[in-house]
Amino acid sequence: MSIPLMRKAVFTICVLAVGLFAAENPFVGTWKLNAAKSKLAGSGIGPSGGVRVESDGTTYKASVDTTDEKGQPVKFDYEATLDGKPSKVTGSAAIDELSLKRVNDHTIDATGKKDGKVVYTDKRTVSKDGKTFTISRTGTSPDGNAIHATIVFDKQ
Repeated sequence: MSIPLMRKAVFTICVLAVGLFAAENPFVGTWKLNAAKSKLAGSGIGPSGGVRVESDGTTYKASVDTTDEKGQPVKFDYEATLDGKPSKVTGSAAIDELSLKRVNDHTIDATGKKDGKVVYTDKRTVSKDGKTFTISRTGTSPDGNAIHATIVFDKQ
């Protein structure tokens, strides 16, 4: 193989690799709560709201703007890595710490804590077509009741 041909082959491989690494993350975007598809009873989450997620590939930044079961606004933010290490949550009465761990490109496990105690665990998935973001949550409500919620969002 000639050197010019080898250079072209290496350049093509590099361009393809950059394209793969820059592929859109399925969690990134603006998501609107779909209350009709969700099972929210006892979760502390009301029937309206949304989430905006940004990512640089290893860190997630999320802004949550929703309501509680009484219709009162709930707004909080977090920035977390995908390695399972705890990160601070600001503005939430329910949790003050969140850990995210990537399972695969379409699945993240999450753990929310308040004062060092686990409040909930989530399996967060985005559908293969990228249109639906589902959170399957188990945990304990502030009054000590068990939570089993399914929170469904549609891509906007």
